[in-house]
Amino acid sequence: LASFFEPRAGLSFGKTSTLPALMREKRTRLEDLHAAARIREADHLPLVQQVQVQLKILSAMHRMLHDGKLRRQAHVDSLAKDELIAYTQAQSLKLAKLRDELRAETYTPEASKALHKVREILVEERERAERTKVF
Repeated sequence: LASFFEPRAGLSFGKTSTLPALMREKRTRLEDLHAAARIREADHLPLVQQVQVQLKILSAMHRMLHDGKLRRQAHVDSLAKDELIAYTQAQSLKLAKLRDELRAETYTPEASKALHKVREILVEERERAERTKVF
């Protein structure tokens, strides 16, 4: 009805006899547009199906990659653990070496012998005290 009143069509409300013809013309134009849309849709259907297949493949690849990363993660964790253990052991050895160097620089052989004798005396006194302890 809106196009019935369009000024460019040259129609007015007084010409109601041409309304059914205009309605038929509009209906046929609309049917032609629907047919053209169905044809376009049919033309795009293979493309849509191809995109859907590619999306499924991409999803499967993503799942496979994720599963592979999870399986590999245990190996990576094991390697990291081994590396940390080796590093800790190396640091422990460095510390022991530094401790021994410090002892060697701090105490002369005579001082070491004297300290060893003092330690022996302390150990003997402790043992004697423990033996004489009454419960």
